Amino acid sequence: MIENKRLTVDIEPIYTAPGNPGDVNVQVAITSLIFCNIIDEDDSTIQPTTGAMGGDTTIDVYMVKAGDTPDPQVNIIMKNLKLPAGETLFFDTERFVLGAGDSIQARTSEDNKVVATVSLLTV
Repeated sequence: MIENKRLTVDIEPIYTAPGNPGDVNVQVAITSLIFCNIIDEDDSTIQPTTGAMGGDTTIDVYMVKAGDTPDPQVNIIMKNLKLPAGETLFFDTERFVLGAGDSIQARTSEDNKVVATVSLLTV
């Protein structure tokens, strides 16, 4: 199964495992996370104040246990990860297993520049 979400500056769930927290019969294996900066490199311009490319952005990603909230001191797994214009970032080596109500949440430094894709398998 695949879930897609366009990221915003607000921390929002990309995927939440189904079921009620504590239900031991629900487990979902995350097989890959993909983040694509959909701004074309050709459409980027150098920002005069920072020297950064205008299409570049950063992402924060959290693995949040059911009932908890995203917290950069507790459950962040990627912080301020730069994603240049036109680039795609794959995380497909490590596997995560989510229980009922657990979630993957994310945000980006600028609205609507990044599409997040989660590939998952119910176990």
